[in-house]
Amino acid sequence: MDEKLKRRRPEHENGHQHNSSINTLEQLKALCRKRNIIIKPTLDKLIHSCPNESQMQLFSKLGIYFSHLNDAVKNTGTITSMLLCGEGTQKTKRQINRFLSTDDCDIKAVALSPVVKSISSICHGYGFPKARDVDALLKLPSLQKDGQLDRKRLSSISSANHGKGVPKIVENY
Repeated sequence: MDEKLKRRRPEHENGHQHNSSINTLEQLKALCRKRNIIIKPTLDKLIHSCPNESQMQLFSKLGIYFSHLNDAVKNTGTITSMLLCGEGTQKTKRQINRFLSTDDCDIKAVALSPVVKSISSICHGYGFPKARDVDALLKLPSLQKDGQLDRKRLSSISSANHGKGVPKIVENY
């Protein structure tokens, strides 16, 4: 991830260490409550869409995500909107499987992104993004203004690309 995010990560992680012993829904919800993250009903739908044999792994991965989630995010909707495409649907099951195979460091990097809400909108129903794709998107020259990420431009891209995943232009960058 970019240097600004790398500099922020150590102090952020010290405040929100991931508890690797998260292996139940109650522990996951307790983590969310501790972090003042509102638990939306879609979280239960996501969990129920996961095969029983993979649920403990899902709890762990979601624990990593919520432990490192940007403090501006106030509810569980960012992750459920990316992964949930209808309770129990094949597409949701595929998104969950892809998420389960995502490296923990990528989950942390996306969760720590200061624009995770916009990323969630872009990836609505499309699955969890790769951290390198998010990083490349945020570095696109068209999204920069005076050497900084222009959040208004990102918001426009987020609206225009809602549910389509990270724009293909990132692959060429």
